[in-house]
Amino acid sequence: MKTLLTIVCFSILSLSFRAQAEQSPLKLHFLNVGEGSAAIVQSPDPNIGYINSLIDVGNPSAAIKIKNYLETQQISELNSIYLSHPHLDHIGGIFTLLQLINTKEIYDNGEDLESALKENKMFRWYKEEVRQDKRYKALRANSMHSTSKTTLEILWPEELTQDWNTNSLVMLLTYNSFKCLIMNDANSETEAQLIARNRISDVDLLIVGHHGAQDASSNEFLDVVKPEAAIISVNKDNYYGHPSDETINRLRNHGVRVYRTDRDGDIIASVLEDSSYKIESTL
Repeated sequence: MKTLLTIVCFSILSLSFRAQAEQSPLKLHFLNVGEGSAAIVQSPDPNIGYINSLIDVGNPSAAIKIKNYLETQQISELNSIYLSHPHLDHIGGIFTLLQLINTKEIYDNGEDLESALKENKMFRWYKEEVRQDKRYKALRANSMHSTSKTTLEILWPEELTQDWNTNSLVMLLTYNSFKCLIMNDANSETEAQLIARNRISDVDLLIVGHHGAQDASSNEFLDVVKPEAAIISVNKDNYYGHPSDETINRLRNHGVRVYRTDRDGDIIASVLEDSSYKIESTL
């Protein structure tokens, strides 16, 4: 009887742990890093708990903030770091972060840096320390990374133009039927190309392009993607005046709930197995 009771108890515990693993939500963390952008994707995995990735790393001063935040989430290793394009406010923290946290893979859009190498030594460091790292690989449209029930598809760029923002990686994150479109610094030109090539459709959550600048989230674009909620990564009282009042009005006129890191702090979206989700913030 004692042996049978032990087996029954062990079975209940096993089912409990399995249920907890299966019910773990997809977690998306959009960090308040000031000028720039940084987002953590925690994809639930039934075997190891979570597979963790980072999309952009903010400016150089953001590295410690990101590392400290990772520690609060008990993240000691990153499966991937995705760098959307080589503007300083998106890649500046990479040099410090690669020294602070173990990272398996590093990706960017393969932007041509030759014209910038003479202007800023940071790009030379980037070419030497990131592009020549054996973990590095350039991405283009149609690349797809999948982990359990989560898929991250690269929608853009199909080819590179002269404008770095236009060339930003555009990502579609899918978890069951939940969809999040991550525009990074992509602008209205990128939006028009995505529409013309039928690369986008309705999503649940939109990560607004170019920090909510006037040249992002056009009416035509919003008519296609139809987001319920949108998140803008932006610095408080920034020099550029982001986000633009016009962009905010377009989002609101489309019935979109808007969250901003300058006002809401760190923003966390949690997506359950049934694809329902909630958005919380630290301010």
